[in-house]
Amino acid sequence: MAVQGKRYMPTREGEFVAWAKTILRACTEHQHEWGLAPDLMTQFTQLMTEADNAYRANSNKILKNRLSVIAKNDTFRALRQFLRTFLYTLLGNLAVSNESLTAMGVRPRVHPAKFPTPVPDEAPETAAVVGQNHEVTVYVSQPRFGRPVESLKKPHYYGFLLKYKIEGEAEWKQIISTKLHHTLIFEQDDRGKFLLIQAAWVNPRIQNGVWSEEKRELIN
Repeated sequence: MAVQGKRYMPTREGEFVAWAKTILRACTEHQHEWGLAPDLMTQFTQLMTEADNAYRANSNKILKNRLSVIAKNDTFRALRQFLRTFLYTLLGNLAVSNESLTAMGVRPRVHPAKFPTPVPDEAPETAAVVGQNHEVTVYVSQPRFGRPVESLKKPHYYGFLLKYKIEGEAEWKQIISTKLHHTLIFEQDDRGKFLLIQAAWVNPRIQNGVWSEEKRELIN
């Protein structure tokens, strides 16, 4: 299989599924050796399963229909989007050798000096929107020239790490988002309690930078 471009992805569906499976098998086998985050691997496995099932259904003329095509397109789109950022995680992880990248069908590092990307040295700006159904959506942005800029400079940023807990709890919970926002959903019993949140940028090696100031939001 030819490797083209920094983030090569096969365009033919059958080749794409086989290519993504190869990456998943290698990452599953070397997960601990490469220090891959369990949450990322769980997400990768789920997306791969959904895309593979949708591809198989559309390969069967009896099962294929308009709805199955829509489902297949949606699952493929989600998997491609995930892999676009996940590949930067592999490139930025020096535990993953160039030989391993080549074996997975990923173009090896052309300029090793660029990897690993340093941990972002600034804290994100955070804002929260409180919904009516026990939901709190946290938004992050980059401060530039005194104003927030809602964009991530790939591959320098993988996403952000969100740390949160209900006021009074002992332990913080954490989640990584590759988008610029994440919605937390709480139980009805949590209504009227205060939520504490902090965020930090993470690089492709899933190392976090400076934490933002702690914010306190009321859960509706």
